[in-house]
Amino acid sequence: MSLISNGLRLIFTCSLSLALPCIFHIARHTFATMSLNNHVPLETIQKMLGHSDIATTQIYARLLDKTISEDMVRMREKFDTIPVDIKPLPEPPVTFTPEPQPKRGRPRKYS
Repeated sequence: MSLISNGLRLIFTCSLSLALPCIFHIARHTFATMSLNNHVPLETIQKMLGHSDIATTQIYARLLDKTISEDMVRMREKFDTIPVDIKPLPEPPVTFTPEPQPKRGRPRKYS
């Protein structure tokens, strides 16, 4: 006695065979995204996925907001360590007052 009927077995086997390419494709996207977000260079990911064009790899890999935020913090820390020697101006800046522009357009006719 079989626990699963042949019809049910066929439905399960067919749906699994249709889902496997989709699962594989999603796994490639996930791998590329996670690698990029762990600071693996895009060129390295391109070689790992076997892409000949880097534009294809850019489609696969998505940068997360968390990674962008971490990179901004890291960049800010680098900029904060740069010594800045800013001296005040020796004299106050000259103020600029623009000359009034003549009115443009056709003169109005008053009747």
